[in-house]
Amino acid sequence: MISAPGRLLLALCTALAVHLLLAAALESSWLGIDPMPKPPRSTLDVVLFERPQTSPAPEQATWLANQDRQASGTQETPNPEVAQAPPQAQTAATTSITEPQTTTEKQPTPVPPKLQVKSSPSPQVIQTEAPEPKTLTAEATFETKTLDPQALLAQLEAELAAQQAIYAQRPRVRTLSSTATMTSPEAFYLETWRKRVEQIGNLNYPQAARTQKLQGQLRLLVAVRKDGSVQEILVLESSGHPVLDQAAQRIVMLAAPFAPFPDELKTQVDVLEIIRTWRFGEDRWHDKS
Repeated sequence: MISAPGRLLLALCTALAVHLLLAAALESSWLGIDPMPKPPRSTLDVVLFERPQTSPAPEQATWLANQDRQASGTQETPNPEVAQAPPQAQTAATTSITEPQTTTEKQPTPVPPKLQVKSSPSPQVIQTEAPEPKTLTAEATFETKTLDPQALLAQLEAELAAQQAIYAQRPRVRTLSSTATMTSPEAFYLETWRKRVEQIGNLNYPQAARTQKLQGQLRLLVAVRKDGSVQEILVLESSGHPVLDQAAQRIVMLAAPFAPFPDELKTQVDVLEIIRTWRFGEDRWHDKS
């Protein structure tokens, strides 16, 4: 049986030992010392080449690559970084890919492959002869020349004279109506002409108008030449009865020819157009203008 003081001493020793072990474990973790060292890991160096293989495969290869290739230059000792690489504490195995050391000898500059471009057949060029410039004829040369001012003036005078000759051949016509203002020769001739037409009309009053007791008035145009002959007769406004319209035209033709124009009137007028309003009614033919 252990006495009470002995048990207390044993408990203190046990607690002290546990504390020492915990302190040692914590100190080793702070100092970065792995309490259970792991075996060293091997590294694998791989070299990648871009150019295709142009040399035979080597018997002994120092590096791993995607193509077989002979080494260039000399290397007496292996890469110290690869030979004496310390083990690294990693949770998963990794493969380090290192680039090969550049040698002192210069590698030939790679020549990019030439692109083969198929050229399309050149288009055929059709040569056409340009038309020769046409030489100006004598007529075209004459038209391009500037007209002589004197010749142009003579041409205009000739055209004006021709127009005046044509206008002079046209008869000089004057129209006389009830509302027109007339000179003395025209007024005298018109009054003489009216009395004659009225007299002949009463002497030759249409029999159909008497029997049918027709009445009406019409507007009549009579063109008289300077010798007194009748050029034309037009009914401007009808009486509403074809018998009376035809009778009025017959009366004018019976009254013709009229007296020639007076000498003073002949120098001014070739044709007189006389417009008057005539009325048939109560067996009488008379002027209503």
